[in-house]
Amino acid sequence: MKHSLIVVGDRFKAFAGNKGVVTVSGLERWLEDSEETVSDSPMQVHIGQGVPLSRLDQLVNTLRNRGIYVSESAISRLRGRANKATSHKHRSQNILISHPRKLDQGIYTLDLLIDERSELLLDHVTGQHIQGMVLTEAARQAFIAVTTSDLLEGVTNPYFVINRMNMSFLRFMFPVEANIEFHLTKQGASRPDRCAYEATIRFFQLGECLAESFVSYMAIEQQSLGPREAAMASETAEFLRLLETEEADTVGA
Repeated sequence: MKHSLIVVGDRFKAFAGNKGVVTVSGLERWLEDSEETVSDSPMQVHIGQGVPLSRLDQLVNTLRNRGIYVSESAISRLRGRANKATSHKHRSQNILISHPRKLDQGIYTLDLLIDERSELLLDHVTGQHIQGMVLTEAARQAFIAVTTSDLLEGVTNPYFVINRMNMSFLRFMFPVEANIEFHLTKQGASRPDRCAYEATIRFFQLGECLAESFVSYMAIEQQSLGPREAAMASETAEFLRLLETEEADTVGA
Protein backbone atom coordinates (compact mmCIF):
# COMPACT_ATOMS: atom_id res chain seq x y z
CA MET A 1 0.00 0.00 0.00
CA LYS A 2 1.27 3.45 -0.92
CA HIS A 3 1.76 6.14 1.67
CA SER A 4 -0.11 9.34 0.76
CA LEU A 5 1.29 12.77 1.50
CA ILE A 6 -0.41 16.14 1.05
CA VAL A 7 1.87 19.10 0.33
CA VAL A 8 0.65 22.65 1.05
CA GLY A 9 2.16 26.12 0.92
CA ASP A 10 4.40 27.26 3.77
CA ARG A 11 1.80 29.74 5.02
CA PHE A 12 -0.46 26.80 5.85
CA LYS A 13 2.11 25.38 8.27
CA ALA A 14 -0.52 24.97 10.99
CA PHE A 15 -2.47 22.58 8.75
CA ALA A 16 0.80 20.80 8.00
CA GLY A 17 0.84 19.73 11.65
CA ASN A 18 -1.69 17.05 10.75
CA LYS A 19 -0.54 13.52 10.00
CA GLY A 20 0.24 13.03 6.32
CA VAL A 21 0.55 16.76 5.55
CA VAL A 22 3.77 18.67 4.89
CA THR A 23 4.70 22.17 3.72
CA VAL A 24 6.43 22.55 0.38
CA SER A 25 9.63 23.68 2.14
CA GLY A 26 9.44 20.70 4.47
CA LEU A 27 9.09 18.31 1.52
CA GLU A 28 11.97 19.99 -0.32
CA ARG A 29 14.20 19.59 2.75
CA TRP A 30 13.23 15.93 3.06
CA LEU A 31 14.08 15.32 -0.57
CA GLU A 32 17.47 17.00 -0.12
CA ASP A 33 18.33 15.04 3.02
CA SER A 34 16.87 11.64 2.14
CA GLU A 35 17.99 9.06 -0.37
CA GLU A 36 14.77 7.05 -0.15
CA THR A 37 13.16 5.87 -3.36
CA VAL A 38 9.77 4.34 -4.05
CA SER A 39 11.20 0.89 -3.43
CA ASP A 40 12.18 1.96 0.08
CA SER A 41 9.03 3.91 0.96
CA PRO A 42 6.16 3.73 -1.57
CA MET A 43 4.54 7.15 -1.70
CA GLN A 44 2.12 9.30 -3.64
CA VAL A 45 1.97 13.06 -3.25
CA HIS A 46 -1.17 15.19 -3.52
CA ILE A 47 -0.75 18.90 -4.25
CA GLY A 48 -2.84 21.03 -1.91
CA GLN A 49 -3.41 24.79 -1.76
CA GLY A 50 -0.65 27.36 -1.53
CA VAL A 51 2.11 25.68 -3.57
CA PRO A 52 3.56 28.35 -5.91
CA LEU A 53 3.66 27.34 -9.56
CA SER A 54 7.24 28.64 -9.69
CA ARG A 55 8.33 25.81 -7.36
CA LEU A 56 6.12 23.11 -8.82
CA ASP A 57 8.16 21.92 -11.80
CA GLN A 58 11.37 21.31 -9.87
CA LEU A 59 9.47 19.65 -7.04
CA VAL A 60 7.58 17.32 -9.38
CA ASN A 61 10.73 16.40 -11.30
CA THR A 62 12.55 15.53 -8.07
CA LEU A 63 9.62 13.45 -6.82
CA ARG A 64 9.30 11.51 -10.04
CA ASN A 65 13.03 10.87 -10.20
CA ARG A 66 12.63 9.20 -6.80
CA GLY A 67 9.78 7.08 -8.14
CA ILE A 68 7.19 9.02 -6.14
CA TYR A 69 3.81 9.35 -7.84
CA VAL A 70 2.29 12.81 -8.41
CA SER A 71 -1.11 13.08 -10.03
CA GLU A 72 -0.97 14.59 -13.52
CA SER A 73 -4.49 15.97 -13.05
CA ALA A 74 -3.34 17.90 -9.97
CA ILE A 75 -0.50 19.45 -11.95
CA SER A 76 -2.80 20.35 -14.84
CA ARG A 77 -5.22 21.90 -12.36
CA LEU A 78 -2.52 24.20 -10.97
CA ARG A 79 -1.40 25.17 -14.47
CA GLY A 80 -4.98 26.05 -15.40
CA ARG A 81 -4.97 29.30 -13.43
CA ALA A 82 -7.01 32.09 -15.03
CA ASN A 83 -5.14 34.92 -16.68
CA LYS A 84 -5.15 38.69 -16.20
CA ALA A 85 -7.77 39.26 -18.90
CA THR A 86 -10.40 37.07 -17.25
CA SER A 87 -9.59 37.61 -13.56
CA HIS A 88 -8.79 41.35 -13.73
CA LYS A 89 -5.73 40.82 -11.50
CA HIS A 90 -2.27 41.94 -12.62
CA ARG A 91 -0.11 39.50 -10.64
CA SER A 92 -0.57 35.79 -11.17
CA GLN A 93 -0.07 34.96 -7.46
CA ASN A 94 -3.17 37.02 -6.68
CA ILE A 95 -5.37 35.01 -9.04
CA LEU A 96 -7.37 32.51 -6.96
CA ILE A 97 -9.28 30.66 -9.69
CA SER A 98 -8.86 28.56 -12.79
CA HIS A 99 -10.34 29.35 -16.17
CA PRO A 100 -14.10 28.66 -15.97
CA ARG A 101 -15.49 25.52 -17.59
CA LYS A 102 -19.09 25.50 -18.81
CA LEU A 103 -21.21 22.63 -17.51
CA ASP A 104 -24.64 23.73 -18.76
CA GLN A 105 -26.50 26.88 -19.70
CA GLY A 106 -25.58 29.45 -17.06
CA ILE A 107 -23.63 26.90 -14.97
CA TYR A 108 -19.84 26.91 -14.74
CA THR A 109 -17.17 25.30 -12.58
CA LEU A 110 -13.77 26.63 -11.55
CA ASP A 111 -10.94 25.30 -9.41
CA LEU A 112 -9.87 27.18 -6.30
CA LEU A 113 -6.13 27.78 -6.75
CA ILE A 114 -4.43 29.60 -3.88
CA ASP A 115 -0.82 30.72 -4.16
CA GLU A 116 0.80 31.33 -0.76
CA ARG A 117 2.23 34.59 -2.13
CA SER A 118 -1.29 35.98 -2.57
CA GLU A 119 -1.88 39.50 -1.30
CA LEU A 120 -4.54 38.10 1.06
CA LEU A 121 -2.04 35.83 2.82
CA LEU A 122 0.86 38.24 3.21
CA ASP A 123 0.09 39.25 6.79
CA HIS A 124 -0.77 35.96 8.49
CA VAL A 125 -3.03 32.92 8.39
CA THR A 126 -5.22 32.33 11.44
CA GLY A 127 -5.62 28.68 12.38
CA GLN A 128 -5.64 25.86 9.86
CA HIS A 129 -8.53 26.88 7.60
CA ILE A 130 -8.69 29.16 4.56
CA GLN A 131 -9.76 32.64 5.62
CA GLY A 132 -13.21 33.88 4.66
CA MET A 133 -11.85 36.93 2.84
CA VAL A 134 -9.91 34.63 0.50
CA LEU A 135 -13.15 32.90 -0.49
CA THR A 136 -14.92 36.25 -0.83
CA GLU A 137 -12.26 37.46 -3.26
CA ALA A 138 -12.37 34.12 -5.10
CA ALA A 139 -16.13 34.57 -5.54
CA ARG A 140 -15.55 38.05 -6.96
CA GLN A 141 -12.93 36.75 -9.38
CA ALA A 142 -15.24 33.88 -10.35
CA PHE A 143 -18.12 36.07 -11.48
CA ILE A 144 -15.75 38.38 -13.36
CA ALA A 145 -14.06 35.45 -15.11
CA VAL A 146 -17.31 33.74 -16.10
CA THR A 147 -18.89 36.97 -17.32
CA THR A 148 -15.80 38.10 -19.23
CA SER A 149 -15.37 34.68 -20.84
CA ASP A 150 -18.93 33.88 -21.84
CA LEU A 151 -21.70 36.23 -20.73
CA LEU A 152 -20.94 39.71 -22.05
CA GLU A 153 -23.60 41.22 -24.31
CA GLY A 154 -22.87 44.53 -26.01
CA VAL A 155 -20.03 45.44 -23.64
CA THR A 156 -16.55 45.09 -25.13
CA ASN A 157 -14.40 46.75 -22.45
CA PRO A 158 -16.18 46.01 -19.16
CA TYR A 159 -15.90 47.71 -15.79
CA PHE A 160 -17.55 45.60 -13.10
CA VAL A 161 -19.66 47.20 -10.38
CA ILE A 162 -20.99 45.19 -7.43
CA ASN A 163 -24.47 46.19 -6.29
CA ARG A 164 -24.83 43.55 -3.59
CA MET A 165 -22.73 40.64 -2.39
CA ASN A 166 -23.58 38.28 0.47
CA MET A 167 -21.35 35.52 1.83
CA SER A 168 -22.44 32.58 3.98
CA PHE A 169 -19.82 30.33 5.55
CA LEU A 170 -21.18 26.92 6.44
CA ARG A 171 -18.03 25.07 7.51
CA PHE A 172 -14.29 25.65 7.55
CA MET A 173 -12.51 25.06 4.26
CA PHE A 174 -8.98 23.66 4.49
CA PRO A 175 -6.03 24.06 2.08
CA VAL A 176 -6.63 21.02 -0.11
CA GLU A 177 -8.38 20.64 -3.48
CA ALA A 178 -11.62 22.61 -3.78
CA ASN A 179 -13.86 23.84 -6.56
CA ILE A 180 -16.32 26.64 -7.23
CA GLU A 181 -19.69 26.44 -8.97
CA PHE A 182 -21.22 29.53 -10.60
CA HIS A 183 -24.97 29.53 -11.30
CA LEU A 184 -26.33 32.47 -13.29
CA THR A 185 -29.83 33.29 -12.04
CA LYS A 186 -30.60 36.54 -13.88
CA GLN A 187 -29.23 38.52 -16.81
CA GLY A 188 -30.54 41.62 -18.55
CA ALA A 189 -29.41 44.77 -20.34
CA SER A 190 -30.87 48.01 -18.95
CA ARG A 191 -28.97 50.10 -21.52
CA PRO A 192 -26.89 49.28 -24.62
CA ASP A 193 -23.65 49.99 -22.74
CA ARG A 194 -24.34 47.85 -19.67
CA CYS A 195 -25.70 44.51 -18.54
CA ALA A 196 -26.91 43.40 -15.11
CA TYR A 197 -26.44 39.95 -13.59
CA GLU A 198 -27.36 37.95 -10.53
CA ALA A 199 -25.62 34.71 -9.58
CA THR A 200 -25.13 32.17 -6.83
CA ILE A 201 -21.56 30.99 -6.25
CA ARG A 202 -20.84 27.91 -4.13
CA PHE A 203 -17.58 26.49 -2.81
CA PHE A 204 -17.19 22.71 -2.55
CA GLN A 205 -14.63 20.49 -0.87
CA LEU A 206 -14.84 16.70 -0.71
CA GLY A 207 -18.30 16.95 -2.26
CA GLU A 208 -19.73 19.24 0.46
CA CYS A 209 -20.81 22.86 0.04
CA LEU A 210 -18.81 24.88 2.57
CA ALA A 211 -19.56 28.46 1.54
CA GLU A 212 -22.08 30.26 -0.63
CA SER A 213 -22.30 33.73 -2.13
CA PHE A 214 -25.14 35.63 -3.75
CA VAL A 215 -24.03 38.52 -5.95
CA SER A 216 -25.79 41.20 -7.97
CA TYR A 217 -23.47 43.12 -10.29
CA MET A 218 -23.18 45.04 -13.54
CA ALA A 219 -20.76 45.07 -16.47
CA ILE A 220 -20.53 48.62 -17.80
CA GLU A 221 -18.59 49.92 -20.79
CA GLN A 222 -15.54 51.68 -19.35
CA GLN A 223 -15.84 54.66 -21.67
CA SER A 224 -19.36 55.23 -20.35
CA LEU A 225 -18.55 54.86 -16.66
CA GLY A 226 -15.20 56.65 -16.63
CA PRO A 227 -16.47 60.25 -17.03
CA ARG A 228 -19.24 59.70 -14.46
CA GLU A 229 -16.81 58.22 -11.95
CA ALA A 230 -14.38 61.11 -12.49
CA ALA A 231 -17.17 63.66 -11.93
CA MET A 232 -18.26 61.96 -8.70
CA ALA A 233 -14.66 61.80 -7.46
CA SER A 234 -14.21 65.50 -8.18
CA GLU A 235 -17.45 66.34 -6.35
CA THR A 236 -16.33 64.34 -3.30
CA ALA A 237 -12.92 66.03 -3.19
CA GLU A 238 -14.48 69.48 -3.60
CA PHE A 239 -17.06 68.81 -0.86
CA LEU A 240 -14.32 67.72 1.54
CA ARG A 241 -12.23 70.79 0.71
CA LEU A 242 -15.16 73.13 1.38
CA LEU A 243 -16.03 71.31 4.61
CA GLU A 244 -12.47 71.64 5.91
CA THR A 245 -12.43 75.32 4.95
CA GLU A 246 -15.67 75.95 6.89
CA GLU A 247 -14.29 74.12 9.94
CA ALA A 248 -11.10 76.18 9.82
CA ASP A 249 -13.09 79.43 9.57
CA THR A 250 -15.23 78.39 12.56
CA VAL A 251 -12.18 77.63 14.71
CA GLY A 252 -10.59 80.96 13.76
CA ALA A 253 -13.71 83.01 14.50
